[in-house]
Parts: sequence; structure tokens; C-alpha cells
Amino acid sequence: MKNFFLSIFYPKFFSEIAIENRAEIIISYQTSLFSAIGLSAYLLGSANYFQLFPSILILVGLSTFTWSMVYIYRKRKSFIPSLIIVLHGAFAAQFALYVIENKSVVVAIAFTLIDTLYAFIILNFTWGVIIALIHAIMVGIYVLTHHPLYNETIEDNNLLSTTINLTYCFLITIYLFWVRNKVDKEKTAQLNESQKLMTLQYDIISKQNEEKTVMLKEIHHRVKNNLQIITSLLRLQARELESPEAISKFKDATNRVIAISMVHERMYQSDELSSLSLKEYLTELSKDLLHSYQSDYDITMKIECDIETIGLKAIVPVALIINELISNSLKYAFDNNDDCWISIKFSQHKDTYCKITYSDSGTWKTPSRTGTFGMDLIESLTYQMEGTLKYETYPDTIFEIIFTPQDE
Repeated sequence: MKNFFLSIFYPKFFSEIAIENRAEIIISYQTSLFSAIGLSAYLLGSANYFQLFPSILILVGLSTFTWSMVYIYRKRKSFIPSLIIVLHGAFAAQFALYVIENKSVVVAIAFTLIDTLYAFIILNFTWGVIIALIHAIMVGIYVLTHHPLYNETIEDNNLLSTTINLTYCFLITIYLFWVRNKVDKEKTAQLNESQKLMTLQYDIISKQNEEKTVMLKEIHHRVKNNLQIITSLLRLQARELESPEAISKFKDATNRVIAISMVHERMYQSDELSSLSLKEYLTELSKDLLHSYQSDYDITMKIECDIETIGLKAIVPVALIINELISNSLKYAFDNNDDCWISIKFSQHKDTYCKITYSDSGTWKTPSRTGTFGMDLIESLTYQMEGTLKYETYPDTIFEIIFTPQDE
């Protein structure tokens, strides 16, 4: 029997409701339940002196509160029932104030305050203000048209009734704050539990990320080592060659492998594994190429980067393109030139694209080198990056490559 009454007073579905809406639904449901029980008891108790109008009002209220309980149980929502309860309470309070004879004005006003508090707690601030204004206007009209509140005297026969009603108002107030405080404590406990779970998940994810970072760095390190082995093999093989053209081809191949190896070396040394600092990489690559070709001229490198980093998908193609361009400049551009320079500029183009502008101060010995392996490689890599290539090699050397960053 105890479990039966408990299941009616505090149904199991309360625990299934989201904590954010639980207080409002509990208060609306239990208010409807208590009101329905109270009206039913009153209706049964007044059966001996039946009056039509009060009985109709009680039946309407009983039907309303019963419907509210069923609606909350089925829909798991409380706004509409709560609004009906508040409006019903407002009507009842004003009905008691204006219609019922021999009533206590203090009790009637106390019920208006309870109704207003109820609106603020289970509806929202806007509806609370609306209900408060309605009650304030109605009470103000009553005071102006009847008599000031301070002139009210409570007769002895109404003293007990007034005390009971005020105690009832006090208990309702305690009940509203008790339910709200109870749900707030549950919400706080759930929030603390969620924070603990999030902290635990964060620690797990951080540990996994650290492990992945170490693993990726190790991969970059091993790839770099393997590429250095390939570079050493190419250099050893080149020593056995006698043809200058073959030696040059081996040197070009070696420099291409070195350009890729330097990418992995940079990634291994960097704290950020998803991108690479362009200016630092290009500076190091150009120095390595200048040392490799051992030019007889003093060549100045001009490197400008408006873009600080570039995604991993684009960095290797870009590295090979720059390697090819610098190598061609060092091999074909400068001949008895006192002012030798190479300019490389990375810039943003139309918000979503990158632009490479490459130029040098020399004149390539061959006016057009289309169809060579180097140019084919540049065009192929540009196509791989979904980019476009425009260039001139005679009389001035200018390359313009526009491509998508490919940060993914």
C-alpha cells in the first residue's frame, strides 16, 4: 500500500525527465494531484448542502487538475498545465477577494502572492511578471473601491480559519522552495558527476594524443632516416658514374629526396605536427641547395611568407616544386652576373588560395625548357594540388603557382 501511494505521489517517470525541467514537472504534477484530492474531498463533504454554482466551479477545477496530471504523465511536459494551474489560481484568489463574503482580505492577498511565486518558479520570469501585474491591479482596484487593508479586523469566529489558511500559504511556500532546492541539489550532483566524467575522458584523450604525437614523431624520424639512407645510396652510386649528364641527374634526384627528407625532419623537430613553418623550411632548403651546387656567384635569397604555415598534404609537393625551381635557377640562370638573387614569395590569394611567386635576376640559358623532366614534375605537382601554373623563363624568369592550401 505504501508503494502504491508513493508511486502516485512520486511516479517513476520523474527520474526519466531531464534534470533541467524536473522541478517544474514535479511541482506541476504534485500541485495538480493535491488540488484534485482537495477538491474531491470538498465536493464529497459539501454533498449535504449542494449549491449549483460552487459545485460547477469545483467540478471544472477537478477536471482541469486531473487533465493536467494525465498530460504531464503522457507528454513529459509541464508548461501548458503549469500555465493553466497559475491562471486557475489567479482566478480563485480574485474570486475569493471579490465574491466570497466574510473572507479575510489578508488571506486572499496571501494566495495572490503564492500564485505569483508559483508563476515565477514553474513558468518563467515573463509570465511571473504578467501574473504579478494582474494581481497587483486587481488588489489595487479592490483596495480603492472597498477599504484599506489596515482597517480590516478579524472576528473571533474567523480567526481559526484565517490562521489555517495563512499556515497553508506558508506550507505551500516551503513546498515550492523545498522541491526547487531538492532538484537543484540533484542537478549539482549530476553536474559534478558529469565534470568528473569529462575530466576522466579528457585525461584519456590527452594521453592518447600524447601517444599519437610520440608515434607520429617516431614515424617522421624513421622516414627521415630512411630517406637519408636513400640519399647516401644515390651519392655512392653517383661516384661510379663518369658521364657529367648522368652525375647531374643523380644530383637532381638526390636533392629531391633531401627536400622531402627535410620536411620529415622539420615535422619531427616541431611541436605542431599538423603544419610546417614555411619560411624556416624554405630558408633551410635554399641553403642546402646553394651548398649542393657550389655556385661561383654570391647569390642572395629573398624569401617572403605572408602565410606562416601550410598543411601536410601540400607541403611535399610545394617542397619539390621549390627545390626544382631553385635547382634550375642555380644551373641555368646565372652567368657572369654580379647581382644574383632568387625571390620566393608566398601570399594569400582570394581568401581561400595560396600563391607562390618565384623569380630570379638571371636569364636562363635555354629560353624554354618545356618538356623536360623538371618542368613536367612542376606541372604534375601543381595539378596534384589542384592549382594553376603560369611562367616565363625568357627574357625574365617568373613563375606563378596558385593552389589550395589542403589543410585537411
